[in-house]
Amino acid sequence: RYSFRVYDSKGACLYDKDARKDFYMTGFVSGLFLRECCFSCPYAKPERGSDLTLADHWAMGKSSDPEMILSKGISTVLLNTEKGRRLFADASQYLRSEQRPMHEALRNARFISPSQKPADYDDFLGCLRGSGYAAACRKYLPPYMRKMAVHELKSCYYKSPLRKIFRKLLGK
Repeated sequence: RYSFRVYDSKGACLYDKDARKDFYMTGFVSGLFLRECCFSCPYAKPERGSDLTLADHWAMGKSSDPEMILSKGISTVLLNTEKGRRLFADASQYLRSEQRPMHEALRNARFISPSQKPADYDDFLGCLRGSGYAAACRKYLPPYMRKMAVHELKSCYYKSPLRKIFRKLLGK
């Protein structure tokens, strides 16, 4: 379940909402909440300019380690230089890690190119400045929320065992 959650220092959940129903997550995923520089980021390319690259990792295949639970959140760490390899080796005693194929990391589109600027980005910012956060979100986010809901339904369908049954029934 793709969601936005907030926990207090004792681990109690203070806020939990599906991403497709949460203004913040929808705005972030859609690109409306990104800074202008994100659309021309010089670092969003395969050639890295740092010793290490850290990122979310949501495209991991099956792991041999039962503790690697994708739904709990996993990070990608790219070791770009010898210094990065040494830093990671020094920190590895505090980490649970597993080497994975590079093609999994490259499913994160920001490793290949900058974010695409939404067509209504400038209009959203204008509304945000003129009418405030809540008004701008109510006006511009509903289409993105519907798109996320459709994507979620498609994802559930493709992962469902019912898909095979439907394909057999339809002769595909």
